[in-house]
Amino acid sequence: MLTQNGTTKDDHHLLEAQIDAFKNGVRKLIDRVSTKPADEPSRLKAFADKATETIKAHPIAAVALALGLGYAVVRIARR
Repeated sequence: MLTQNGTTKDDHHLLEAQIDAFKNGVRKLIDRVSTKPADEPSRLKAFADKATETIKAHPIAAVALALGLGYAVVRIARR
């Protein structure tokens, strides 16, 4: 039996099942992303903390290094 949009009831149930599966997958992804990581500092966190301390200790050198790297990247990219 066809519905108003030209699909069968079986197609409609299959579509609903796929939509429910998609919603559950999105919920799982959101839960996985939104959970807080363990209190253990990761390597990236340790590196970021050390970089922050170095930049605070030597701000002029950090700005000069950033400008120099930016200039080099632009020169290479324009070739």
